[in-house]
Amino acid sequence: MKKISVLGANGNIGQVLSKGLSKYSGLKLFDIVPNKGLGIIKVDVLNMEELTNNILDSDVVINLAWDVQSEAHYKNNFDEKNFKMSENIFRACKETNVPRLIVASSVHCHNIKYLENANYTNYINIKTPTNPSSSYGKDKVKIEDLGKNYSKFYGVVC
Repeated sequence: MKKISVLGANGNIGQVLSKGLSKYSGLKLFDIVPNKGLGIIKVDVLNMEELTNNILDSDVVINLAWDVQSEAHYKNNFDEKNFKMSENIFRACKETNVPRLIVASSVHCHNIKYLENANYTNYINIKTPTNPSSSYGKDKVKIEDLGKNYSKFYGVVC
């Protein structure tokens, strides 16, 4: 049985995904905000030791961790905290030899007008060039690029 760790399991997407994966006996759920009722254990992804100790035996890590309160996109600022959280997760997967990391990104990596102008008939895939139209999208592109580099240079499969 695969051991799956979900980071950010207490968020909206995390709760839905965790429910869908609940049949897996190797499922481990983590979030900065624990939830005993849902089996979510407190892990701060900014704490490398805590993070690595908790994902150590994982076959797959799913990164949904994101701090909405730290976002500064309305000021057009770079979101340093969420980037650091993602960077720690990439690094922890590398250091613990996690074979696969799944990272949640966003349609905002692409110009949303591309979809709107085509009445949402255009599809986005891995070959679609990024063209963010917001600071949030730019931050997500930076995280995607970081993942591509970790995959290329360190073998972390993203």
